[in-house]
Amino acid sequence: MVYSLNNLLVSVYVTMATELRARGWNVFWHASGETEVFTGGTEQGTVSLIQNIPANPTFITERTTVNLANADQIVLPAFAIDVQPPKRLRRLGLGHVEWEREATIRLGGIVTSSAEQRALASDLYDWLLIGDDDYYMAISDYDSNPSTPPALAPAEVWWANIVTPEVSTGVDAIRYQINAELILRYVE
Repeated sequence: MVYSLNNLLVSVYVTMATELRARGWNVFWHASGETEVFTGGTEQGTVSLIQNIPANPTFITERTTVNLANADQIVLPAFAIDVQPPKRLRRLGLGHVEWEREATIRLGGIVTSSAEQRALASDLYDWLLIGDDDYYMAISDYDSNPSTPPALAPAEVWWANIVTPEVSTGVDAIRYQINAELILRYVE
């Protein structure tokens, strides 16, 4: 399967990082400890892209060093992305072996303030929901070549929704959240 969960997941992370940098955010890759720096005008801050929220996280609201003591430390604001297994929708037609498929992508974000929540939600909205034209996301085959993956046919962002709950958990560091869900459609 060319549109594997890994190919979809990594492609969404890379696209999100590109879109965040285009809108003035630095991107901190939690797994590698590397930061991609915004080189334009006014910098908005740094967003961490993490694999998932650990069971017992320690939230760090200001990043002073790239070296984190352990994997449970999460520098905020942070986003994790989850890809649900794709579903077959329908064959392209009689005699076709290809199927139209859809995959649900969930973005979960934790931010430090209502102002940061508004700024990042606005940027996600601009990326995913603005415009009358159809939006297609680039998908690459990281399974075949992780360093220089070949491009696959892009997937259509068929539906997207962004919500910004304020949760009264007693822990200020995770009070403000951004959750988004999008459906990618593609043929395979």
